[in-house]
Amino acid sequence: MEADPRLRGCGKRALLLLLKIVHTCQCKARIAYITNAWWPKIDGAAITVMGHAHFFASEGHPVLVVRPIYDIDSPLMARAKASGIPPPPLHPSMQLEYLDYRASGLRGGGFEPKMHASDLSRVEAQLAQWSPDIMLVMDPDMFVLDAFRIPGFNLLMRQERAPVTIATFTSFCLEAVLKMPEYWWLSYSPMYQLFLQGIALAYAHFDHTFVNGEPSRNYLEQLRVLHGWGTQWHPLGDVIPLRVVPSRGVAADFCSWVPAATCDALPS
Repeated sequence: MEADPRLRGCGKRALLLLLKIVHTCQCKARIAYITNAWWPKIDGAAITVMGHAHFFASEGHPVLVVRPIYDIDSPLMARAKASGIPPPPLHPSMQLEYLDYRASGLRGGGFEPKMHASDLSRVEAQLAQWSPDIMLVMDPDMFVLDAFRIPGFNLLMRQERAPVTIATFTSFCLEAVLKMPEYWWLSYSPMYQLFLQGIALAYAHFDHTFVNGEPSRNYLEQLRVLHGWGTQWHPLGDVIPLRVVPSRGVAADFCSWVPAATCDALPS
């Protein structure tokens, strides 16, 4: 079934219609969900992605989950087995597909494995072939750290009808990696500032960013990024909308129609 023409053609207004469309099921939006957390890694981010994927697919929307797969001897796998945590009952179906990439290594004691950068081109090609209407990326700064690029922002964004893009900020990437011995070089101010700039650039690529609270929004909106033909520095909060979505869910008012005047004021 073709996606709702309102979703295809109205740029950022499409996001404001997304949840209305999901609830009414009058059309089916193709949703690509790119995550760096999945079973056997069990944390708030992974549980949230699994829940969202199940919900969208159960509503009849085609969903492609781009997820990590871990080595069989990963401590994540060992911990899940020891805890008796089974894989989620989210089997591939007509509405739910998976695109896997490898994640391995000893970062964070093996509990924070890295994406294999060599898998990025394959993921890019298959994302472009799948052609989503909406692309959600969890913590894009982690992908920039691992592969120096964000999956989906190469071949996919060159298509005639690029998807609406949404970033979800679920963890303070910089604060996390500062605790890892392999990132000792971030203790030097120039490298620290360079990393902050990388985070800002990662989120500045998106049409919208969802954060899970005011501290997260305050953290991101103060970062500065080049904007306006790359000649002026602007706070990130002035470049893209940073929307607080409590508990990593979806704001209730996204289920209501947005006044036309509000939509018209948004950049297309």
